[in-house]
Amino acid sequence: MIYFVRYGRKRLVKIGYSKGSPHDRIAVLQTGCPEPLELIGMLKGEPKDEAEWHRRFAHLRVRGEWFRWTSELSRAAKPHLKSTAMKRRAQVREELAAEIARL
Repeated sequence: MIYFVRYGRKRLVKIGYSKGSPHDRIAVLQTGCPEPLELIGMLKGEPKDEAEWHRRFAHLRVRGEWFRWTSELSRAAKPHLKSTAMKRRAQVREELAAEIARL
């Protein structure tokens, strides 16, 4: 799975690969990070696909697998971000509805 993780309020995104759940990978990354990390997108892929994303956006690389989140990268990732964002909004709505029902 190829994933996109946003670093706090910064305009930095990690493009990574995980055999397992990207959520598990983010939990590991979060322990060494002072700001919240947020999974903003994912798509099916293998390490070779991750390498292609890295090659394509090498000019935006900050360090390692971290890239500047520019309009160029945003446009390329957009098809993979939308579904994740919609799922997250649905999850938030469900959580709010449950909380309201609880009150």
